Amino acid sequence: MRSWIVGCLSVLLLVGCDTTPKAPALAAVRLDFLVEAQTTSDQCIARLGPPSRDLPAGEGGRVMTWRLGEDGDGLHPLPVPGAWFDYGKRVSLVLVFDSTGRLARQSLVRAAGG
Repeated sequence: MRSWIVGCLSVLLLVGCDTTPKAPALAAVRLDFLVEAQTTSDQCIARLGPPSRDLPAGEGGRVMTWRLGEDGDGLHPLPVPGAWFDYGKRVSLVLVFDSTGRLARQSLVRAAGG
């Protein structure tokens, strides 16, 4: 009987330990560097890290998106999908670049439930 109780307590202690590492987020970023017709896709990648999506757009342009988590410190680029759920507020930054690689349009879209 005693070994059964010790076994149950051990299982409860192990269940309470969260060994799943949290996905690292990058430092909070400001988006005021985004200037249409001036900012390049390379500058965005340098500041935000690799985009979560990079799709071809019409006339040789590109559409790139970044997942961002929002907290009291600001917006954090999330390099791995799992980190998306570590934040109560989540947004997607959608940037459209023209054929020269310059920013043509930008949008910050709130995620459902974020």
